[in-house]
Amino acid sequence: MNRKAPGILEVLTGNKRILIGAVMLLLALILAFSAVYNRTATYSREGSIESGETVGIEKRRPENEGKLNLKPVEESVSESAEVVLLDDNQEVLQTLYPGGKEDSAVEIDREASYFKLVSGEGSYDYEYRIEFSYQPLRWLSIPAALFTVLGVIAIYRGFDEFVADFAKEKIEESEEELEEEGQHVDFMGINNEEGED
Repeated sequence: MNRKAPGILEVLTGNKRILIGAVMLLLALILAFSAVYNRTATYSREGSIESGETVGIEKRRPENEGKLNLKPVEESVSESAEVVLLDDNQEVLQTLYPGGKEDSAVEIDREASYFKLVSGEGSYDYEYRIEFSYQPLRWLSIPAALFTVLGVIAIYRGFDEFVADFAKEKIEESEEELEEEGQHVDFMGINNEEGED
């Protein structure tokens, strides 16, 4: 009786190595997704700036963005104060006029690398906050890669073993069928039970 080819579930559950390899690959997939999980955080810097002074904006990555807040230190600050945001080449990106006694704020875009108080008297306290994203579990990519390699090796060896066993079963079934046929028919194709005339 011919046995039909096994299905995927039968292959997975019928060989321990294939089953272990599949579990390893599933675990590697879970670890890989955990490793690329992004979390957002903010860090800030504070200080004071005077006329003509340039302050660098610390960023973890060039594309990080944030916000700059300016607060006048004295009541005698100039109404004509001017703060500019600069890029890496010290070229002006945006201008802010924080004159007077009120606090001022400006958005720091991805191109901004410095800010400078270019005119006006007095000084300002500044605080800038930069938002950034990071992957706190990226170290999980190492075991994920390891489990991937081990899983592929286990599946390869298990599948090789499964194919060898399946081929052996097919050969044994064929031999049994030939033996059963050989009991009733001789090599000439004549029944053994019938005698010769």
